[in-house]
Amino acid sequence: MAMANAYGPVQQRMGEHMRKLFEILIPHPEGLPRDVAVARLLDSITLSEHEAGIYASTGGKRIDALISFATANFVRAGWLVKRHGLWRVTPAGLQALREFTDGGVFIRTATRIKNARQALLGGGTEAPVPAPSALGDPLPMLAAAMGEGPAPDALTCTAARDRAQEQIRAHIGRMSAYEFQRLVADLLRGLGWYVPWIAGPGKDGGVDIVGLRDPLGATARRLKVQVTQGAGLVDIARLRSFVGVLHDDDIGLFVAACGFTRDAEEFARVQARRRVTLLDLEGLVELWGQNYAKLDDAARRRLPLQPVWWLAGEGVSPNTDRAEIPPG
Repeated sequence: MAMANAYGPVQQRMGEHMRKLFEILIPHPEGLPRDVAVARLLDSITLSEHEAGIYASTGGKRIDALISFATANFVRAGWLVKRHGLWRVTPAGLQALREFTDGGVFIRTATRIKNARQALLGGGTEAPVPAPSALGDPLPMLAAAMGEGPAPDALTCTAARDRAQEQIRAHIGRMSAYEFQRLVADLLRGLGWYVPWIAGPGKDGGVDIVGLRDPLGATARRLKVQVTQGAGLVDIARLRSFVGVLHDDDIGLFVAACGFTRDAEEFARVQARRRVTLLDLEGLVELWGQNYAKLDDAARRRLPLQPVWWLAGEGVSPNTDRAEIPPG
């Protein structure tokens, strides 16, 4: 416990909370919805007076910001994945949970691995995940950020980004299936495709949208798109069915707000003759933001976004200091 005291009780407790979160997620290899995971975590712990506090400047709960900030470090360490609104533990995260039984060591090791990966790729997050034990005694990277004073900008930014993602997901979830198809068609137009056909209600033969590179379809190949909001991940059987409607001269795009199973993603990667690209909600929103200036007014009203830039403080990665927050 002397080590924990040296690095701060808040950091120690957050490490223990993260271990508990991992234990909640491990029985769900395909992932658990974020709200469910956090609710189960909060049901299983007793908040300290500090964690139960409210930020006077924003009215937000301190524990929500702490969880957002801590889990972001575990994601960048390669121990946790947040996709399609689901959280799941990676094999490296499972190994770390078994290896580091002390909460403080657990969270400090994740933070050190995150910093090592960012340094290796200049702030990127796709560097190889080192074995946790290979880094030796971890450094106390989160102690200051999780201190007893006012909310650090990084905490506020991370919480805002998580909230923004939840708002966007909820906004799209309220759309009808046809409205979501129109949203995807709007994005394709922003990317330079002509969209002569969008399926109406009823049977569509496995294709919801057809895209062409020119108004007459005289050049390049056709783009065939299937779109779904769905309640569960799209599995390999459903993806095979879509690939079956593609001809050799077609390009396939499967857009699923609900995301894809890992088997489906691997199946798409190994397709050599019939090209198919998978686009989940995170990828769709990223493309929407990148091409926002190219969208017409009707499209922007369908999914209105505005960028919010945060000043990157000393020691804070610029990659974590930005959030996309819808107006209102």
